[in-house]
Amino acid sequence: MGRLNAKITKEYDVKGEHPFSTVFDMRRENETKWKKIKRWFSVHLYALDIKYHEVKKYFKNLIRFNKAMWNYCPWDYHCQVELFAYGLEILANHMDRYSNEVDTPRKKKIAAIRELITLLRNGYEDEVNDKYLGAGEENVITHVTEYEDGSIGFETVDEESKKIQEASHKVYREEYQKVRNAYYDRVFAILRGQDDPYGLVEQTQAKIGEKREDETYEEYQKRYENCYYELFDGTGIEGWWD
Repeated sequence: MGRLNAKITKEYDVKGEHPFSTVFDMRRENETKWKKIKRWFSVHLYALDIKYHEVKKYFKNLIRFNKAMWNYCPWDYHCQVELFAYGLEILANHMDRYSNEVDTPRKKKIAAIRELITLLRNGYEDEVNDKYLGAGEENVITHVTEYEDGSIGFETVDEESKKIQEASHKVYREEYQKVRNAYYDRVFAILRGQDDPYGLVEQTQAKIGEKREDETYEEYQKRYENCYYELFDGTGIEGWWD
């Protein structure tokens, strides 16, 4: 085998057409300076078992996620959520501009992705706090205490105020849990997608019925697709690709 390889290499060397000349020949005529630089990097990265397109993708991603990385903190969960939302935003924009998918399901997918981005970035805490935190405590009488270390404490003065506070806190906890549950139910519903993707096919089949005698197969297929896309809501992260 070694002799055969040597023979092939020798024959190409004689003709001046090495089998790997498209990668390793650095002395090509009529090449721009940029192409020569690109070829030089390709050869040396290949020697290090690094592909040129992977390095190119790496620097593209640095630019894409520049803002998210600039504000990233490993100890803050908001940063983890924002990083995910940022990637989803890039995905939605890519699907919107370059996807070859049929318009109806593509637009539904993009709408679902952007709804998820909005949910992730807005959260649920502000909605609960604005509506229920401290609600009904306008007439509560408190005593303000300033401590030696400069901190300030608030203490309820009378029993009536304590009852009002307790009732307000109870309402806040209950509403907080309701809003939180509804928020995460929707987030995970979008990620998970419709409960039974195969059931969607069965629903479509049941809705349109069998092929009619007076229609062609193409007409039946078109009717099936239109019905399927109508039932499909665009959710399900597994289907968000192009």
